Amino acid sequence: MADGGFNIYGTPVYWRETVRTPRLLIFDARLIFFFLLLTLHLRLWTFIALVLACCGFWLIERYGYAFPNALRAIRSLVAGRQRPALPGYRYRSMIDYGFETGRTFH
Repeated sequence: MADGGFNIYGTPVYWRETVRTPRLLIFDARLIFFFLLLTLHLRLWTFIALVLACCGFWLIERYGYAFPNALRAIRSLVAGRQRPALPGYRYRSMIDYGFETGRTFH
């Protein structure tokens, strides 16, 4: 920053930091769930879950994604390229009632 993070009155501008992702050491702060799980239930599998979560978060950041954006990308991969214009429950109800699904008179 050109102004060193201070406004014209010489006081720090903290609101600029509100958009940043909270960090826990070098990782995303969402890992606190896994640290809490490890401290409350100290077992080998919770430690392995913590290590896997740390590796997963590191890979997500390595590829340049933020965590919510990575979840959105995974969701779009699972959903596929073609998505119906109407939700499934509404589309099925129109077919079940039989109107506007084709010619009714010959």
